[in-house]
Amino acid sequence: MPGGNVLAERFLADDAFAALYAEHLAEHTDQLITSGAAAEVLATWTAVLQDQASDLVPTETIASESASIAAHLE
Repeated sequence: MPGGNVLAERFLADDAFAALYAEHLAEHTDQLITSGAAAEVLATWTAVLQDQASDLVPTETIASESASIAAHLE
């Protein structure tokens, strides 16, 4: 686990909990990532920021950060 988390490591050391965690992780990955739902939310918020906040945040920054997040969703 990146960064290490003693509590998470202890929970994941339990086989039953680790199996339950893996099951729910796969379910949520399907619901959010595989389905494209997370990408849709990202596109919506990117558009909102570009349309309504480009006076506060440069458009290039919004586009760059959005692309960075989108790369993690692939």
